[in-house]
This record gives sequence, C-alpha cells and structure tokens, in this order.
Amino acid sequence: MGERKKGTRGRGAAGKTPVVGVLQRNGRVRTIAVPNVKSKTLQYLVKNHVTTGSTVYTDCWKRYSGLKRKGCIHSAIDHTRKFVSEDGMHTNSIEGYWRLSKHKLYARYHKISQKYLPDYLAESDFKFNERCHGDFIRLVLSKLLQVPLRG
Repeated sequence: MGERKKGTRGRGAAGKTPVVGVLQRNGRVRTIAVPNVKSKTLQYLVKNHVTTGSTVYTDCWKRYSGLKRKGCIHSAIDHTRKFVSEDGMHTNSIEGYWRLSKHKLYARYHKISQKYLPDYLAESDFKFNERCHGDFIRLVLSKLLQVPLRG
C-alpha cells in the first residue's frame, strides 16, 4: 500500500475507474465511466449531458469550480457545514443513487470488470429510471424485442 502524505485526502482507491453521475431533480439518472476526474473532463460532461441554463448542485470539491463556464448555474453545498442549502437543494438524491446502485451491483456481480462497466452502469441506470413502471417485465421484454441480436 502506498503511503499517504499527512493531511491529504483521496477520492477512492488507486486503479479504479471513476464514474460520474448526473441526476435530474425528480427525474432520470445517467452515469458515465470516465478516464479521469479532471476539471476539463467534468466540464465536458456537463456541456454534453446538462441543458444550458440548468442549475447544477454539487459538493464543494474544487474540480467542479469551472462548471459555470459551460453554460449552467453552479451551486456548491459545503458538506462540512450542512447537507441542504438555504433554498432547500441538496445532493442527497445522487448520493442515495450511488448507495443503491453499488449495493445492487456488488450483491449481484461481486466483481465488476472495467471492460463491461458501461453495461453494468446502463443496467443500473435503466432499473432506476424505470423503477415506477407498472409492468417492468413487459417493459424489459419490449426493449429486448427492439434490440437486434449480436452474433
């Protein structure tokens, strides 16, 4: 194990693929495996997955600081002081999604291959986005009938 300098904090174990998630308030989720979590990568994702003029709520991680330049309103919530902003906004929804999806993925697959990570994420997104559908089995079957078989 590598030794960490005193006072530094990490964002996950080395060698893991970072995953970024965007959750529309009371809406759909989209998760994407990314090569890194540099500001430039995060800004690119916001530009391509968030409607211009939308408000984006994040924690205060410094890599999110350039999001305003990508046409959105950025509001950061300082989790060292509070978890809900003055206007009642929070990041609890996406954090709840991470908890739920990680639990389901690890319980089912035990080990997640980087090669198939986008497929695992797509499955988790689909299940979350369609969780209120009345007849989930019929929905899945109709989706399967629309997809050409790979040979």
